[in-house]
Amino acid sequence: MPAMHEQFEVDADGEHRYVGYVIRLNGVTLYHAGDTLVYDGLAARLRSACIDVACLPINGRDYYRASRNIAGNMNYREAAELSWEIGADTVIPLHYDTFDWNTEKPGSFVQYVYEQYPEQKCHLLARGERFLYVSSSAFKNENEPRER
Repeated sequence: MPAMHEQFEVDADGEHRYVGYVIRLNGVTLYHAGDTLVYDGLAARLRSACIDVACLPINGRDYYRASRNIAGNMNYREAAELSWEIGADTVIPLHYDTFDWNTEKPGSFVQYVYEQYPEQKCHLLARGERFLYVSSSAFKNENEPRER
């Protein structure tokens, strides 16, 4: 899945330099965004993939980081809104503590999801945590429409 880390970048072969991944395994569809911003068409592509778990960066971007050539990602509001828009069953915020100088408070994400999208499931991972997920769609008829 193409990713836009401030802007789209392609190599000499026209391949996107930054990408996210949609992985389908054991009845679960996971989207790991990697480093990206929300861009036109991203939500539609993800909606059609029927994402169960969306792993989205929330460390954001701002003038001061950009002035130090630190490429940005979506912020916690954008990640929460994207997860809701694509119909993800569960969202997991990422990249909020990768570097001391490029961080976000994950509690802000959880609070925003709770206030704006109280039906949206989210999970905040502890360092080193193993997260197990079973898709509720594994227990439904494949021909039933996906609920939101």
